Amino acid sequence: MERIPRGGVPDAASALTPRAKRFRLLTFGRMALLETMSAEEPTLATRPRRLALLSWLALRPGRRATRDRIIGVFWGGRGEERARNSLSDALSQLRRVLGRNAIRTQAGDVAVDTETTLDVDALELIEAANAGEHQRVTTLYAGPFLDGVHLDDAPEFDDWRDRERARFAAIFARSAAVRCSELARTRQWDACRELSERWLGADPHGESER
Repeated sequence: MERIPRGGVPDAASALTPRAKRFRLLTFGRMALLETMSAEEPTLATRPRRLALLSWLALRPGRRATRDRIIGVFWGGRGEERARNSLSDALSQLRRVLGRNAIRTQAGDVAVDTETTLDVDALELIEAANAGEHQRVTTLYAGPFLDGVHLDDAPEFDDWRDRERARFAAIFARSAAVRCSELARTRQWDACRELSERWLGADPHGESER
């Protein structure tokens, strides 16, 4: 918190202390990194592999992975030296954008700090679903997970994306079913119809009911 002296004017040291930027990673309906005021961060907008790496790390257990694991998922088809250089370049750019401490490396591990720098819609949806906040789940789910994102020569990433896409669609469908019942009980028919259409689009075969 900024220190305000008795005269009501911030002291010089406090006024000159830079505030850490906070970003928001969108994974539903599209993949994008937003800066303050919801402006899309421009330097990563054309580098989908690097944003995909950030998404993958953010959803990993412990939000970390070994360098070798990352290379296998994102650059497995390249020679070892080239793959390691590609990973180093990607991590360097993510640090330049998010801040030096946002991506940590220790020994052979790489970890992303989502606590102080980054909000992730997918993590928020999981938290809301676990808390039974069905309206929030249906609001956060803006479309399929990483919709339209495909990486050449990264089949392991594509398999992971498809599994996560199905998982999040099922979570949304379960919350949509509860929320539609709530809307119907209060006769909010237009909202119920709109959500039902989204529910059907996400779960056309009723997989969430199985």
